[in-house]
Amino acid sequence: MNVYLNFRTSAGLVHAFKLFNPLAEQFDDAAGVYIVAASRPDNEFVPMYVGQCDSFKKDIPSNDRWCKAALMGANCVLLSSVPLQADRSALVEEMIAQLQPPLNLAIGLTDSIERQLAEQT
Repeated sequence: MNVYLNFRTSAGLVHAFKLFNPLAEQFDDAAGVYIVAASRPDNEFVPMYVGQCDSFKKDIPSNDRWCKAALMGANCVLLSSVPLQADRSALVEEMIAQLQPPLNLAIGLTDSIERQLAEQT
């Protein structure tokens, strides 16, 4: 049985994210957006990280966020094919703003601190 999570953008577009089982399936060589999440027994998902890639097959298995997300309770990934880079970037930006995944927020904080330190030198 396929499990989907639908994400509605502020413009009303709906993106379907399919629950992916890396133990039973192989990643497609397709571009898209993914959510690393903790799955709860009530079929709710708690997003830990939202990312984008040119190839699920090439990029996701080597992503350094997997270990960090697993330590935070992540146990699944949800995928949505989004071919165009501009569409992926816009979707990820909106998802991070709405869902507030902790690993994305930590990256933003780190980037902000690094920019401030660079400005001081």
